[in-house]
Amino acid sequence: MKEEFYEFIKKLGGSSRLRESLQEGESVSKYISHMHRGGDYWQISNDEIIALYAIVKTVSPRTVVETGVGSGTSTETILKALPDGGNLFSIDPMEPYGAKGDMPIGFVVESSLKHKWNLLKGKSNEILPGLLSSIGEIGLFMHDSDHTYENIMFELRSVWPHLANGGVVVIDNYNWTNAPMDFCTGKELELINIADDMAVFIK
Repeated sequence: MKEEFYEFIKKLGGSSRLRESLQEGESVSKYISHMHRGGDYWQISNDEIIALYAIVKTVSPRTVVETGVGSGTSTETILKALPDGGNLFSIDPMEPYGAKGDMPIGFVVESSLKHKWNLLKGKSNEILPGLLSSIGEIGLFMHDSDHTYENIMFELRSVWPHLANGGVVVIDNYNWTNAPMDFCTGKELELINIADDMAVFIK
C-alpha cells in the first residue's frame, strides 16, 4: 500500500481502526478473487479493494453512489464496508460482462448484501443528475465507468453540489485522462494516488 494511503486515512481520522479495516478488506479481496476463479474482469486490484474498504469504513457514509459495476468488485467492497442503514446506488449499462461477455453484472455481490444495493440501468449522463436530485446528500462517490475526459468531468461536476462537506470521491484509472487533476486544480483540492491507479480527494 502506498504511504499516501496511510496519510489520507489520517486526514479522515480513521487511524485507530485501520489495522482491523485492512484485515477485513483483505478478507473481502480473497472472497472476490475466489468468485472470479482466475478470470480477468478488469476489476480493481487487491490493494485498491483493501484501500477502498478502509476508506468506506472510515467515512461511514449513509449514501454512496458509484458509476460502473462490472463484476461487482467495488460494489461488493463498498457494501461490505457500509454501516447499518447505509445504501449504495450503482449505475451501469448492464451489458454482459467479461472478456467472453458471458457473466452478468455484479456477479460477485453476495445476496445477503443486496437489500442495501440499488442498481440502475443506463449511462451516467442519463441517470446521474436525476438520481442525485432524488437521494439528497451523499458521503462518498466512486467513478469507474467511461474513463473519457468528458464523462469524468460530467460526473465530478454533477456530484460536487451533492457531496457532503468532508465527503470523499474515489476515481479508478484516474491517470487515463487529465480530468481528475483538472477538476481538483479548479477547486484547489489535493488529488491523492492511494493505490495503483486509484486516486481520491476530499470536499
